[in-house]
Amino acid sequence: MAFELGIPSLICRWRLANGGLPLENRHLRAFSQRGVDPALVSWAKQHIEWTLADGAAANPDGVLMLVVDEEGQAAMSVGPYKALGDTSTNALLQRAMQAQTEAAHTGVAPETLWAVAAGQITAYLDPTEKLSGATSLVSDLTAAHHMQFTYEAQISDAQTLAAADEVFLVSDEHGVIAAAGKLGTYAKQMAADYQKLLASFS
Repeated sequence: MAFELGIPSLICRWRLANGGLPLENRHLRAFSQRGVDPALVSWAKQHIEWTLADGAAANPDGVLMLVVDEEGQAAMSVGPYKALGDTSTNALLQRAMQAQTEAAHTGVAPETLWAVAAGQITAYLDPTEKLSGATSLVSDLTAAHHMQFTYEAQISDAQTLAAADEVFLVSDEHGVIAAAGKLGTYAKQMAADYQKLLASFS
């Protein structure tokens, strides 16, 4: 009988680099914190180690998609990476709000919004929330660069973000994406560090 995946209950999209998964350990930790069966986490790890290189041959810098259905069955596939077409502040805000809605069900937001105003960095996420792979990386990078940030559980409105000096999205799929017209020192540093990580897999 052919395997058929049911209605998806969780979809993870993780950026690849040169056929590898740069944030593998962080992604798998976040995957386990989404309430999935530990056996499924082990399966995902083995699948990545044993078959990702071949599976990513056609799209070595693409996106690994992991889908879990309502019955706990899972499947992995690799597709091409497509950059965000709209990077306006409002577009990134909408993505972050959708991610927060997902986090209400899974406990982990795959994308988070960050803003900088008068040198103060704000991460719009609940401090009790488990961090996605990319968000945990940026959180650690801020510490490494001696940058301090505060948490804000409620995502800010568009008007407040418009007044910010910098606005950027941190995404498991897209990395660090600055809002159009809102690229500054902090976003540049985070984006550069993320790109350096991807390049290290070349």
